[in-house]
Amino acid sequence: MQDACINTNVFFAYAIRPASSMKAVQKSASIQQVKLLVHWSLNSNTFEEYYHLPQDQHQHG
Repeated sequence: MQDACINTNVFFAYAIRPASSMKAVQKSASIQQVKLLVHWSLNSNTFEEYYHLPQDQHQHG
């Protein structure tokens, strides 16, 4: 999770799926591919709104 720039003092194991999803997008997977892989709705914008943020925004909350 630290490799995905997630503060592990705040976020714990339940954040593995979003963290790994962010890392996949950083490594050039499309958001649509990630959503399909983890069985998220393609119509939902939760990933884009809460997880796929500029890197410095994750550190500030």
